[in-house]
Amino acid sequence: MLITLFVCIYGISLHLQKDFLNYYDSPASIPRTPSSMGNPNFFAGYLILTLFPMLSFIFYFRNISLRLCAGLTSLLVLYCILLTRTRAAFIGLFAGILIFILIFLFKIFTDPGFKPEFKKIFRIFIPVSAGVIILVILIAPEGYWNRLTAALNLKSVSTTMFRIYTWSSTLKIIKDKPVFGSGVGTWRVEYPSRKSKRIFMFEEHHNAETIHAHNEILEVISDTGFFGLVSYLWLFLSLVFIFFT
Repeated sequence: MLITLFVCIYGISLHLQKDFLNYYDSPASIPRTPSSMGNPNFFAGYLILTLFPMLSFIFYFRNISLRLCAGLTSLLVLYCILLTRTRAAFIGLFAGILIFILIFLFKIFTDPGFKPEFKKIFRIFIPVSAGVIILVILIAPEGYWNRLTAALNLKSVSTTMFRIYTWSSTLKIIKDKPVFGSGVGTWRVEYPSRKSKRIFMFEEHHNAETIHAHNEILEVISDTGFFGLVSYLWLFLSLVFIFFT
């Protein structure tokens, strides 16, 4: 929790063009805060992963000071997600909310002793959630919602179309080597020969290098084949199974 609190404070300071760690050469030239992670997309991914444990701590801790600290950290995480202006983070946020709700429902139907506690949480959670949503809308950075809606316009020159063409090129790699893949970490080697010509319309330079597929699942299949994908998914399914048992 302390690490998350620190990286959020540092991310907000960069948004305010103050780099107290002197990590970046020119904080004023950073439009989307990356905190200490060098890339706003990486920072957004970290925030999504830490948000829901922070929310859980609010209900888990009995000490009021720890609860307040977890609540404050959760608010800062939400604000920093906005500051990254990462559209994929919103998808992760809604997916996380859905999973969070499913876990609550699971607890309600499997643990009779949880129902009285849930009613108490529910009375607090609904008004607080409504207040947080309103706050998020009010403090969103300038141009943030335009950036989100631009992703829905597939005809515009945007990273949305760049990713779609990158994925279609990755499918060509998978088609050539579907069983065992081309080897771990070889996507950036295999990709250039299959790169769609249409991608050049969305790049500033024709020699721009793309080092990842911008899709974890497709890159795993490309590198390790469908056998690798089964192992990859088994890892996550095992964690889910362990949690519910």
